[in-house]
Amino acid sequence: MSKSPIKFWNSIVIRFAIFFTGLILVAILISGYIVFRKSSVVILEGAKERLQHSVELAEQSFKAQLNEVSNDIAMISENLALKNYVNHRTSTNAANLGQLFAATLHNKPDYFQIRFIDQSGKEVIRFDKMNGEIMPISIDDLQQKGGRDYFQESIEMNRGQYYFSRINLNEEHGIVSEPPIVTLRAASPVFDDQERKVGILVINVDLNRFNTQLDNISSHGIFTLLLDEYGQYLHHPNAEMEFSRQRNSNFSFGNDYAQPLNSLPPGVGNLRDTKGNFYIDFLRPLEYMQGKRVIYLMSAIDEDTLLDSARKVRRESFQNLAIVCLFSILLSYLFSTLFSEKINSVTQAIAKYEEGNPDVILPVDRKDEIGLLARSFAKMRKRVEQTLLDLNNSLLAEKKATDQREEFLQNMSHELRTPLHTIRGLTGLLKKNKPNKSQLPIISSLEKSVENLTGLVHDVLDHQKLVEGKLPLNKKTVNLGELLNDIYKTYQFEALQKGLKFNFQIAHELYDLSYETDPLRISQVVTNLIVNAIKFTHQGTILLRAWRETEEQDRLFISVTDSGVGILEENLKKINERSFQERPEVTGRYGGYGLGLSIVKQLTSLLGGKLRAESRKNIGSTFTVEIPIIAVTKKGDLNNPAALSQEYLPNLPEKLNIIHLDDDSSSLDLLSHLLASGPFVIKQFQDFEQLTNALNQQKPDLIITDLILKQNDIQERLQEFQEKRQGSCPLIVVSAKENEVLKKISPYYFQKPFDGQLLIDQIYTILGAKYYPVPDFTYLEKNYDYQLKKVNHAMDLLGLEFQEFIVQLTNLRETQDLLIWQSITHKLVTHAKSLQLNNLIPILQNNHQLPDRKVLGFVEESLKYCLCKMRLQKWINSTI
Repeated sequence: MSKSPIKFWNSIVIRFAIFFTGLILVAILISGYIVFRKSSVVILEGAKERLQHSVELAEQSFKAQLNEVSNDIAMISENLALKNYVNHRTSTNAANLGQLFAATLHNKPDYFQIRFIDQSGKEVIRFDKMNGEIMPISIDDLQQKGGRDYFQESIEMNRGQYYFSRINLNEEHGIVSEPPIVTLRAASPVFDDQERKVGILVINVDLNRFNTQLDNISSHGIFTLLLDEYGQYLHHPNAEMEFSRQRNSNFSFGNDYAQPLNSLPPGVGNLRDTKGNFYIDFLRPLEYMQGKRVIYLMSAIDEDTLLDSARKVRRESFQNLAIVCLFSILLSYLFSTLFSEKINSVTQAIAKYEEGNPDVILPVDRKDEIGLLARSFAKMRKRVEQTLLDLNNSLLAEKKATDQREEFLQNMSHELRTPLHTIRGLTGLLKKNKPNKSQLPIISSLEKSVENLTGLVHDVLDHQKLVEGKLPLNKKTVNLGELLNDIYKTYQFEALQKGLKFNFQIAHELYDLSYETDPLRISQVVTNLIVNAIKFTHQGTILLRAWRETEEQDRLFISVTDSGVGILEENLKKINERSFQERPEVTGRYGGYGLGLSIVKQLTSLLGGKLRAESRKNIGSTFTVEIPIIAVTKKGDLNNPAALSQEYLPNLPEKLNIIHLDDDSSSLDLLSHLLASGPFVIKQFQDFEQLTNALNQQKPDLIITDLILKQNDIQERLQEFQEKRQGSCPLIVVSAKENEVLKKISPYYFQKPFDGQLLIDQIYTILGAKYYPVPDFTYLEKNYDYQLKKVNHAMDLLGLEFQEFIVQLTNLRETQDLLIWQSITHKLVTHAKSLQLNNLIPILQNNHQLPDRKVLGFVEESLKYCLCKMRLQKWINSTI
């Protein structure tokens, strides 16, 4: 670019820069003098004092409530009526105690229930207040409360100690009472004259009036929140957002605000919700029951609401500023019009070029900045056009390469997963047909080979996900000792064939305990290291070691040491490169499915660990992987219960039509074998048109289909098919595609390869739903706080109990023993209610006489259906 000899004061750019810089500075000074005053500071300080005052009023009210109920419990405990009753439980003493309870409820508007519970946990005397009416509870309606937390904690207390519960909605028989009552339970142990603990006194306090006080405290934009330690709203201006855990809703402080509750400091602070609104808050934790309980009082106000007055001042400032700006604009306009014509030609050329018209003539012959700008723009336009052309060509090439890669991976996945699925299914059938001892090692070898090939598929497909950061972890509870021992045995023979010693050292605690981690990723890491060691070691020894260290946190260490060719020191850092090898002339693979040290490095990082390499040329190498793990339980404990039997399948009382769509003949044969013992009429097709023709002739009860038929993807056609039929026929998708794709088509899907028994369970649960009651596991999941491992363990225990019931019911049809029937129904009716097996409940409750064989058979088959559903639900839980 040629230089133009333009003097400083002749530069149009300089003149405009000096003028507008001065104008902007003057405007900023005027607006800053008007706007930035201390009004906002005064408003904020006043608001903080109001927030603190609101919290202190609420705190005083709550503590007063606690003191009041504590004093009342103490007075009642010392009252002669209660002492007489606990020492002499006569009807007269009971009546006197009832009068005392009734008088207490009458005089205390916030108390709605008072009870005396004996040392066994049984309610003895109870009075309730509903709609202002005080009434005693009959003996038949008194409940057993021995399993409740408040009873177990209260009965262990000493004289003069008081129990206070967490604040929640009152429940009767596990259901929130209507209208909802915000409840605080207060209790204290009761002693007789011999200082023996005979029970507890419990008062249920209605906190609705306290919540009303919180609403009254809130004013002038201030709102008050009451929260528990989990961030659940105990009080909120919107009552529907309160007590989400009991109402099974998602409302919580953590979901509504950006900062976790436990990260907020007590006192004044700043708060931001998930919508981007900012608040000033005052937070105070309130501890009670000797610090065992804590709730959080928070008052807050929206900054936008608070600063309305400051904004009013700012608006007035803007009005004044507008006058100044108007005057400045007039001067600017007069000045800019003198120069606008000079640069107008260049700006029009730039604007038209942006619109796609590059043929505008530029004033390149001018000697000032206009000419300099025109010449520069002309050169830049040529470079931009060439760059855009190159980018478009590169983009087309990249898109083509990406499409080819995706097509290759998709086809490879389908071509590998489908036969793997068939081999796995047929191996399962062989194992199910009671092979002799000599056949078991062969079947076991088949299973390990399938796992190795499955690992190959995972390695190939997962590497790109690793690079893109999209590979998920699937953590499970696993015995690391057994996992590593299986890998060692898999490659022990291959090392021996090459004339190598392959040793294995492992800490015993890795066998004794189970750990939570991703077993597939650990298997990939260890397998890659072993494969590389065998490949690059021509003679000598390979050592696989594993141990655990717990200094700061549980960490698993796995090392593979070989006496192979080694790696130069300066090349050790290159292990991050996927394709690096110290000797390029060494080609091929010696078994296994590892893809090199790069994937080891990436998988280790994904697991939160690190890889260390030590090596000396021609002496050997040691690769050590350090991975964080979590010890769960001892081997054989909670996470390894007895498996549910797979032999129990419900009887389907009629022939059911199933259409199976797959282009792989082995998969067609496999499904036929899996369902051979069932009441199914299976029609199998290999293209979509055959399916369409079959549907026009007869409506099936179930369709099972792959997504790729004869190299054609039928995903879109299936989606259109589902939309047209509006889900009238259940559809199970069985394919090698990713789960995210499968779930878009149908809620019932399996990714190849998978356990054939799962498909059988899915088929029976879908088709059996119209014959047998479908269990609802919501109550079970809620009881275990939605901790899926504990839920699965509970299902195992429940399933084993159901299996025993099935055996007893089978015998009962022959023995006709009423006592056995009553024993079964006594236990089973509780499970039926919790699982909402509504069709079974009337049968089980009417246990005064033995039902006929048909009804007994219905109960037995319903339990088999539940077992089938449990096995499937356990598998779903394990994949989450």
